[in-house]
Amino acid sequence: MRIHHLDCGSMTPPGGRWLGVPQGPWGPARLACHCLLLELPDRLVLVDAGLGLQDVDDPLRRLGPGFLGIARPELEPAQTALRQVQALGFRPQDVSDVLITHMDFDHVGGLADFPWARVHVAFAEQQAASAPRSRTERQRYRPVQWSHGPQWVAHGSGGEAWMGFGGVRPLTGLGPDLLRVPLLGHTRGHTGYAVRSDGGWVLHAGDAIFDRRELGFWRHPPVALRAYLRGLAEDPRERKRSRAALAHCHQENGHEVEILCTHEAAALREGLR
Repeated sequence: MRIHHLDCGSMTPPGGRWLGVPQGPWGPARLACHCLLLELPDRLVLVDAGLGLQDVDDPLRRLGPGFLGIARPELEPAQTALRQVQALGFRPQDVSDVLITHMDFDHVGGLADFPWARVHVAFAEQQAASAPRSRTERQRYRPVQWSHGPQWVAHGSGGEAWMGFGGVRPLTGLGPDLLRVPLLGHTRGHTGYAVRSDGGWVLHAGDAIFDRRELGFWRHPPVALRAYLRGLAEDPRERKRSRAALAHCHQENGHEVEILCTHEAAALREGLR
């Protein structure tokens, strides 16, 4: 399976030094919305949708003033998944499925650009977005981004053990080389996706980690970053467990599994195995 790595929403929030990813001593951070485009024999599949054309056209309504002021997204049409699919020479209509790690607005904005696609999401995540229980949930979801009525495919819990993770199972209809991996904590139903390629497995961990240095070799993350991650986590204890499982997988199975996350721009600049 061929994997294309896409940045579907570059962001430049201030305080890069305090987030551990500065551009110069006092410069802003450089963050990505790292999505995957998968070439299957008979279709294309997206892992996350990033920001879409409607977000670019009407950012205030669809993304909100808080996100625009803090994240400072670049909002370039060419960065949307739709335009990048076309730039690669594919037909957008060949994107049959979109796999959503979670429903934060920087992950689902592009869904409206593929209204024909089936959208896979954890049942718990869909419930959180449709009936938010906490202040964090009420702030993080933007229903306008899925007001076009996607073809939801909600996945329940349960599955097998895989590389130290529990509850893992393949996605129905997409073959054994695509696995959903529960990575709870950042949101109620946060999910990672493992993809088998020629060089082994690639595990897209979404926002379960902010930076691959969290996998065990970042001894002293900035205090501001730790506070930021705790504040965004729906369940900080679950997020800690998910991060520990990812770190264990990296230490024990790093030769087989390449772990990436959404917002680390370095993974896109440097390339993966």
